[in-house]
Amino acid sequence: MEKILIMDAKNYDPNLEEIYRVAVRGIIFIDGKLLMIEDKYGEVKLPGGGIDPNEDDVQALVREVKEETGYDVKVETIVPFGEIEEKRLSVHEPMIWHQFSRLYFCDVHLGQGTCDYTENEKKHGFRQVFCTLEEAIEKNRKKFGEEDEKAWNQREYRTLLLIKEHFENYKAEVKERWGATDAYKEHAEKTKGYSKEKWNNLIEEMNAVFAEFAACRKNGEGPDSAEVQNLVKKLQNHITENYYHCTNEILAGLGQMYVLDERFKNNIDKHGDRTAELVSEAIKVYCRK
Repeated sequence: MEKILIMDAKNYDPNLEEIYRVAVRGIIFIDGKLLMIEDKYGEVKLPGGGIDPNEDDVQALVREVKEETGYDVKVETIVPFGEIEEKRLSVHEPMIWHQFSRLYFCDVHLGQGTCDYTENEKKHGFRQVFCTLEEAIEKNRKKFGEEDEKAWNQREYRTLLLIKEHFENYKAEVKERWGATDAYKEHAEKTKGYSKEKWNNLIEEMNAVFAEFAACRKNGEGPDSAEVQNLVKKLQNHITENYYHCTNEILAGLGQMYVLDERFKNNIDKHGDRTAELVSEAIKVYCRK
């Protein structure tokens, strides 16, 4: 996983013994807001925590999100964002706190169960909240330098800034790449009135198409099979009806991007290994007709 931030407070004797810890944290948006944990002091953090012995990242993420929010992670939606490394003096003993936090984007099933907080988490008043990125950033910024500021506040604040930067960079990249095209202008005009519910439904519909591609690949269907070719047409129609007129030329470009851009490839492959490859090859066949 790519390391996106190193935080070294250098407030410790390097000869001290280290407490080494690996944690996982979920970046979960529901209706455009982040699912977060707030303590009684007003600070917020992403749901997550330390990996238990014999757990892998996915197992730990599913468990931690369930315990802290009551929601069940959709395992097939998990996509890595990056790793943050922290080193500082432990707040509890004269040791170096050395932690690696692995961050993952993921979705959850909407039915919420019961949270299962530890006694320490209950002591600090943990509760599940929804915040916009800006609201979460401001909550943690306000705690800077206060007596009750938690050791993790700075990490969470800087993590939120990185998430914000990620989305801003993506928007800028899309505009730079496609901004002068008729398709981009049509997309901007057609989608400007879409509600959050509309966007969520469109994302679900697109994911459902990719899931069908994954099922075809699992069943041994090739890119030129009738079933897979019908899915390419379904994908093209979905884009045309909801975003912009998707010509075969544009579709061919999308097919290349689905495998060359790791972000798209990872998002599609969460439905099944090498799904993006099948989609890309199927689009090539479709556009040669």
